[in-house]
Amino acid sequence: MYDSEARYLLRYLNIDLDVHQETSPISFRRILPHFPIKYRAMLLDDGIDGIFIRSKKGNHITINSSKPYTRRRFSLGHEFGHFYLNHDSDVTTVHDQNRLVEVQANQFSASLLAPSQLVYALSKEKESISEMAAWLRISPISMAIRCMQLGIRKL
Repeated sequence: MYDSEARYLLRYLNIDLDVHQETSPISFRRILPHFPIKYRAMLLDDGIDGIFIRSKKGNHITINSSKPYTRRRFSLGHEFGHFYLNHDSDVTTVHDQNRLVEVQANQFSASLLAPSQLVYALSKEKESISEMAAWLRISPISMAIRCMQLGIRKL
């Protein structure tokens, strides 16, 4: 897991992890401007969630704009994970999720969008996985997986 890296990043960016806010304080609008990354959303082939390109012309992240909001948000965290973890360029498809760099980028995205201290606090404040997911702006399945990873039992 990448909890310590995500925690360090959020602390560095002065993002307060207070559960009493209206919604999750973790916003890529607050994160990406601090890094040399050009970001855009556009229509991509249905099997592609996102693309990360590291080149002499700079770092680029493209997310498939046809995907649901929570998927785009997780994919942006995933592609940002490739950048932050110093991976090479990558095209993320639904078929290659078992490659090591893909697993690492997924774990980083989950740790960034649902930091453990926030998930623990939310589990005491919210009634269900769905409520926790809605507050964090992630999918209920991502929330359920994150709770399982952290040993939180929630109906």
